[in-house]
Amino acid sequence: MYNQTYVELCMTALAYIGVDADVCDIEDPSPDNPWEKRCKRHFMPTLKKVLATHMPMFAIKETTITKTADGEFRIPADCLRVFSVNEICGDDIHEEGGLIKCDFGLFGDTIKIKYIHLVEETGYWTPEFLYLFPYELACELVVYLNDVGKLNTAISLRDAARREVGGLNAQRIRLKRRFKGIYKKKWHFPVR
Repeated sequence: MYNQTYVELCMTALAYIGVDADVCDIEDPSPDNPWEKRCKRHFMPTLKKVLATHMPMFAIKETTITKTADGEFRIPADCLRVFSVNEICGDDIHEEGGLIKCDFGLFGDTIKIKYIHLVEETGYWTPEFLYLFPYELACELVVYLNDVGKLNTAISLRDAARREVGGLNAQRIRLKRRFKGIYKKKWHFPVR
């Protein structure tokens, strides 16, 4: 399931909402296929939204930013969402106009940020993200059908996928913690 193409992801999303499309080429949409245009229009905004809201580990970057001449900290161009500044997370961080707005007088001229960046190459996506993304895209595309039943079905499928992916991530975190504890222990072997 790794390295799915954009075409495969769009075809999967369309299948979830019951649209039968032979091929959905979003790189070069044909004028005869309106679903190609719709997929092209919604693919990147949906990808950015899902990356920013679900914050997958493969999309986290860390960098150091220095103050500009105006005394502001400029966000990197590939940033979708800042979630940590000098290990401070939460409501104290405000992004506005490509700048980070908050009081960093204590930190000097440089700050270290962790942020979500746009990962377009599907080879870097985790299986959970590849599983979830077509459901999210389907919810964006289903509105063109003007069918409330299909809309409700798409939303319930997406919510189920979110719960399943959340459960998988929680299970993976528990396993990492368990194995981390094992590897931290010092093994003592009896000397003969």
